[in-house]
Amino acid sequence: MLVKQNRYIHLRFCILLVLFVILLFMRYAFQINISKGTLTVFIAVIALTGNRNEILAVTMSCIPLHNAVDLFVSIGICMIAYILKNSKFIKVNSAAFITLLIITWEYIHCFNYGFSIKLFIVSIIPLVFLALIMCTDMEDIDYGFIVRTMAVVTAVVCIVMLSSLFIMADFNIAEAFTGIRRLGVFSNDSKMQNLAVNPNSLGIVCLLSITSLLQLRILEKSQKSDSLLILILLVFGIMTASRTFLICLIMMIVLLSIGMQVNTKKSIQFLISLSVLVIIAAFILNRYFPNTIEYYIYRFQKDDITNGRDLLIQIYNNYISNNMDVMFFGIGLTNYEDKIINICHIFNGVPHNAVHEIIIAWGIIGIILFSIQCIVMIIQSRKVCKQQTILNYIPLFIILLKSMAGQLLTSGYTMMALVLAYLSLCQNFKQTEQN
Repeated sequence: MLVKQNRYIHLRFCILLVLFVILLFMRYAFQINISKGTLTVFIAVIALTGNRNEILAVTMSCIPLHNAVDLFVSIGICMIAYILKNSKFIKVNSAAFITLLIITWEYIHCFNYGFSIKLFIVSIIPLVFLALIMCTDMEDIDYGFIVRTMAVVTAVVCIVMLSSLFIMADFNIAEAFTGIRRLGVFSNDSKMQNLAVNPNSLGIVCLLSITSLLQLRILEKSQKSDSLLILILLVFGIMTASRTFLICLIMMIVLLSIGMQVNTKKSIQFLISLSVLVIIAAFILNRYFPNTIEYYIYRFQKDDITNGRDLLIQIYNNYISNNMDVMFFGIGLTNYEDKIINICHIFNGVPHNAVHEIIIAWGIIGIILFSIQCIVMIIQSRKVCKQQTILNYIPLFIILLKSMAGQLLTSGYTMMALVLAYLSLCQNFKQTEQN
């Protein structure tokens, strides 16, 4: 009876998630007039009717869905649902204190360039949610269910994108797939409802999902379907033609190899299995998406392999060194891009480096505050899992490395990925060796 009850414990959640996926296909693949608001309402319903693990699962699913729904509204509703249903697990600690300091520091900046309560709330929602999770006892969460749900939704988002290309090409497979270079790049035609996700962002989300599933495999909590899901996400990740994805993937494999605590035989079996998946993914891409492989190779052969990021680094270095007030105080996170382009006239694009981004927003004090927040994440997670290994830190390393060539504070999905990194820090990856 207990087995049957556990089997159907997430039945309502799964039904609602399937209905949401159907709506997602209807809007972005079949171009049916379904608003983002409707999809966001569905996220709210799933959160408000879910238990603790289901709320966390749907919140982490907002990471791949960050452009498909109203991200900050969805996170806000998930946060409210979590507080209402899990208040007994929440205890104020140092995470709340450092987050309050960061919010206060951001609030002080709001009066320099005009104040918008809506933009201010949007800028702090991911920080508040991260603090909420760090103030919660994470000892008995179902990490496998949470990350597996996120991985499935990530795969669905990628499939929706391919389906959209297929349908726009009048169901001509050759025309739809032959010319594809980067998954995530779509037409800017305003008449089309396209699920436009930055390829670099999509690649990192795929990689975070792959990493989480591999962690479950090391924990010996994987399912038979996980290998197929990893293969699908690996193919889609490579299809983004993201150099950041490839660099982070190599780092992830190296860290997994170093951090595995099981015996040598199992380590070799694990690496062989992962190699087989990579070979199969390469075969699929070469067979069905040859242009993607050719374009990927071409991107590494370009004269400017940084794609203009070296110029951005130089521009922002000069601006910061010549403006002491920005170096120490910053311009604030609220309405960040508009301030950079139209008010401060720094450049016509935001920084593609997390250090520059934080300094421009909050100055050197902001760097100190964010560093303290990362330290607090580790300290709080060690109260849940005292035997941390390098495996616990891989998602956090991926996020930080990705942010060195992209955004952190101004990227909603990246800030929410820090929640995933914290959940990973709370897992005991040494229990397989102990068992």
